[in-house]
Amino acid sequence: MATSLFRLGHLAVTRLVCTQCGDAVASQLTRSVAFPNTCLSSWLLVAKPFSSYAQAGEETEEPDDLFRQVTVEVKGHDKAVVKSYTEFVTMAANELGINLARVFQPPKIISRYTLLKSVHIYSKHMVQYESRTHFTVFEMKHLTGSTADTFLEYIQRNLPEGMAMKVSKDRIEKVPEHLVPPKKQTSKTAKSPPAS
Repeated sequence: MATSLFRLGHLAVTRLVCTQCGDAVASQLTRSVAFPNTCLSSWLLVAKPFSSYAQAGEETEEPDDLFRQVTVEVKGHDKAVVKSYTEFVTMAANELGINLARVFQPPKIISRYTLLKSVHIYSKHMVQYESRTHFTVFEMKHLTGSTADTFLEYIQRNLPEGMAMKVSKDRIEKVPEHLVPPKKQTSKTAKSPPAS
């Protein structure tokens, strides 16, 4: 079956197969939800990973990136939603063992717009509209590239509606060869003057 039925973790479940009788769950799903006349104790998940994950046989020779700091800034207009998402990200980072160095809330931005109710006159009838943007910044220290990608994908998939996210990464790189000072010559490698 080519289409996926539902998602389970990072896997897209394509079929459920009974290990005893070999029946596929797709035909059972159309019949009824309770799965009558099937053995429920021995279902085997046949699944394939999402395209963003490497396949089991694929090995890369490149070393993983190292990040000194990954900064995630989220913003939204509803303070309760931003607070709830802050608790979610903090709990997820603690459960996964990610070094969450600092979580802080920068000052909110308040934008006020004053408009005239009337089209042309009566300036005493004015209305003020305001929008408040709340921010939360997460600073994570010393992450590998695969850990950062996995964690960021997880928190981005669970980002509530009406919120925005900005991610900045500070990657640790090797000093280029043209900036490395030359090695000093030792006395053993220096040639001695010929004896006369």
